Amino acid sequence: MKKYIAIVLCASLITACDKEAGREAGESYTETRTVSCSYTGYCMDCALGFDGKFNCTPGLKLNCSGEQKVEGVVTPVTVRYESGSVRKFNDFKTTKELSSCGSNG
Repeated sequence: MKKYIAIVLCASLITACDKEAGREAGESYTETRTVSCSYTGYCMDCALGFDGKFNCTPGLKLNCSGEQKVEGVVTPVTVRYESGSVRKFNDFKTTKELSSCGSNG
């Protein structure tokens, strides 16, 4: 077990010190997504009570969780590191809000 932990620790240190060698952006495209958001309004608030149970109460809250539809630009990105490893991800930037934030989107 100790040997496994040592291997994982060494691998994570090598990866953490790995320098970026290059970054490539693919062709961007537009996409509609539902994203999480927060709003001030009427919603349920749940908290752990002294009895160890969750107690939920409705009311006017400052930080309600909700969803909203947005339109944005997705850009595929490929990052290459000096070690030869490659990381791919999609960068998303919101360009337009299609609905207001709320519990029903």
